[in-house]
Amino acid sequence: MNYLHLFLCLVLCLSSSRSRNYPRHITRLTPKNKRYWRNRNNWSRGGWQVRIVSADGAFSCGGAYIAPLLVVTSAFCIQPFRYVLDQVSVESIAYTNSDFDQFASIDTVYTPNDRNMTAGDIALVRLKSPLKGKLTEFIRLCRRKIRDDMNLTVMGYGRGKSEIQPTFTFSNRSLIVQVGERCRHKGEMLHKSTNFSFCVFHQDKQNKCHYDGGSPLIWENELCGLVSWGPWCQMDSYPDFYIDIFKAKKYIQKTEDDILCGELA
Repeated sequence: MNYLHLFLCLVLCLSSSRSRNYPRHITRLTPKNKRYWRNRNNWSRGGWQVRIVSADGAFSCGGAYIAPLLVVTSAFCIQPFRYVLDQVSVESIAYTNSDFDQFASIDTVYTPNDRNMTAGDIALVRLKSPLKGKLTEFIRLCRRKIRDDMNLTVMGYGRGKSEIQPTFTFSNRSLIVQVGERCRHKGEMLHKSTNFSFCVFHQDKQNKCHYDGGSPLIWENELCGLVSWGPWCQMDSYPDFYIDIFKAKKYIQKTEDDILCGELA
């Protein structure tokens, strides 16, 4: 484990008290509705937030824990590791000092393209075992359509003013949805607009840019989006793209049901 990873673990441990402390670890049979994140007043570090990390502990993608064996993230972000899953794992970012082994190995990654569905930058990461931790919980999928002027909160490590150098401080920022025809047109030109996505232009992009792939977008206490794509952090003429969880919800729920029924390996 490198020094950077040790530093991140220390920061996360100091912040873990913000999550609810449950009496038991999550199992394969834990009902989701008994462990949904509900703390709207102190939501800056929910126990459903995860990081997908490489073997050396380096951050690769953000994600959200939605079921005992499922994490949702960006397909574009996890694609480089898809066929070397033994080199990455999922880590809960909220845990107590008594929690150990907060990592889970990845079994399979599912995307809409695998099932001949409309392409979208969403990936469902199937874990080999549930994430441990007395603070670990699930987040409810969005029940409201994304609309203009909707105030979301994006959460993650983000990027600084440089396009390349990330900042390793966990933070959150407000995001006002401003789609519009200009955004849709740019998305079509860049071939990044899909049925599962929406895009946003930022007025002050250098200060609001937040595009770690898979980082969650929250509305109240629901998961309504994930950071998809936005590599030109300082270029105001290009939009940032996000996965629309409300539109992808049927795909997510069908995949989860097929796993439970044994129809997906």
